[in-house]
Amino acid sequence: MIVVVAEVRMRLYHARTLKDKRQFVRSVVARLPQRFAVAAAEVHHLDDPRTVALGLAAVGNAKAHLETVLQSAIRFAAHELDGEIYDVVLEER
Repeated sequence: MIVVVAEVRMRLYHARTLKDKRQFVRSVVARLPQRFAVAAAEVHHLDDPRTVALGLAAVGNAKAHLETVLQSAIRFAAHELDGEIYDVVLEER
């Protein structure tokens, strides 16, 4: 069994308040497991309305496939949140 995790940091363009940000992030975090079979959560920058850090995890038996799935999930999240990715950390655990 292989576990690949990603931490993605993004700047948000349309969130002006924490309420806006939480609404956007909650929606995306709810759709990621359904669409990509990954676990997802907001992990840092909880009090900053312009920045979001998402933690994503995928479990399987092929590292290359898991990394591809996580990259697709990251692109989806950035598109849905209308944000700019400024840092991605992928690692196998």
